[in-house]
Amino acid sequence: MVNKIVTVTCYDEVWTDENTNILGMFEYYKLPGKWRDDQSVVTYGWLLRANEIPRLTPVTISTQAEFNKKLYWYPKVFSSGVKVAAN
Repeated sequence: MVNKIVTVTCYDEVWTDENTNILGMFEYYKLPGKWRDDQSVVTYGWLLRANEIPRLTPVTISTQAEFNKKLYWYPKVFSSGVKVAAN
């Protein structure tokens, strides 16, 4: 196992609506070595539940990076459902 500490260039953005509610975040790292251009995007949406205050929650997360001139990415979509059970 090899441990190495390096300094990397980083760039971040936060996207908001007119009320300063977060709609999305972007993060970019310029990596040294064979892995290149690591970037992630998270989008947010409103979770609306009966008798609760609305809250922002992650809806999608997408991450990608380049390795040996090939792009690797991993999208993740969040979802929810309801299950009704009778007693």
